[in-house]
Amino acid sequence: MNVATAFTLVSIVALGSVGPAHGAPSPVFSTMNVTVSSDAHVVDGTDIDLDFDNAFQNGTLDPMKVLAKAVSSDGPGKVRTMFRGGAKWLSASRGRTEFQLGWTTRNVTENGRATTRNYGNGNPNWEYVFVADVDSTFTLTWHIVGGGSNSEGLNGFRLDLNSSPYQTMDVNTDGSLSIALLAGASYAIGLFSLAETNPEGQFEGMPLGTRTAHMNGNFDWVIAPR
Repeated sequence: MNVATAFTLVSIVALGSVGPAHGAPSPVFSTMNVTVSSDAHVVDGTDIDLDFDNAFQNGTLDPMKVLAKAVSSDGPGKVRTMFRGGAKWLSASRGRTEFQLGWTTRNVTENGRATTRNYGNGNPNWEYVFVADVDSTFTLTWHIVGGGSNSEGLNGFRLDLNSSPYQTMDVNTDGSLSIALLAGASYAIGLFSLAETNPEGQFEGMPLGTRTAHMNGNFDWVIAPR
């Protein structure tokens, strides 16, 4: 979370006293951020392509959509990466977030990379910041499916609570988790993609050859008074 976000969280706690009736949370803001990077030849660093998209709303509950695509070519080699996201709020207490992402490579005989992680800014791909008006429980249910000719690098998603890693949700799994919320406290719930062909900083790519990989994540969440 950046400095501006932290300042907003601290300064907005007082909104809990003017939130919606019936124990619903008071929305503060929500964001979506997606970044993709394709590199058909990591070693020389001249063929990288980067794209990003973001959306922000302050206190409102409108639908949000983001899309980023990046294509890198090096001779016959090509890497194409895509990341699409959408979020809907049925109310301040209930909503759904969806992601579709993946990459296609062709004839990458030198070291290459495809990444869908926000290394540059560290922002969540989806974040909802709110004040819990009453003691509540946040419940997230997920359905994550991945596939392709080579699914290596599809490592699922991570949920953060107040900028701290809370739980990793693996590809090709279904499940749910619950978090207790305290009345009057501010919370930032974030989702992060963990998909990339190889971790940044560990090694300089690999010959990706010709392959496809794709991962879809559906996340339904609800905040209910305890």
